[in-house]
Amino acid sequence: MTPTEKMRDFVKREVAVAAAKSLANGALVCVTFDDGSACAVVKDNGIVSVQDGKPAAAPDVSFAVPEAALDRLLALETNEVGRFGVELLKQVAHKDASLRILPRIHAGLFTLFRRGYFGVLLKGGPAVASFLAAKGLSSLADLKAAVERIRGRS
Repeated sequence: MTPTEKMRDFVKREVAVAAAKSLANGALVCVTFDDGSACAVVKDNGIVSVQDGKPAAAPDVSFAVPEAALDRLLALETNEVGRFGVELLKQVAHKDASLRILPRIHAGLFTLFRRGYFGVLLKGGPAVASFLAAKGLSSLADLKAAVERIRGRS
């Protein structure tokens, strides 16, 4: 199964559907994989879909995802957005580059709020909030600074 096919299966999972409810139509994420392939994750008409290749339009956010990290996340058997969110964040912070997911933020803060990305964090509840606080992200100002740091890497 290709990484894009794995993403198609994932967006149908209960945990992914629940997390994506806060995303607005027009939310666009580009995911690139270590085999050179890519896909676009798009919310349109209330439905999240996965399209082959990089998106034609500029994405709001992009992730470079090693296939080993994708497989690790897909092996999680949970419908809890918080638990899944913490595991995803652990992959972002992973010390091993073969398992580290690299986020890039292309949109501004207003667009991220308007398109519901911060709502996804909120759906993670106390589990995600505690993980972020342990990493020094306990306030809106901390999150804003983190977003700006990630945007600066783009």
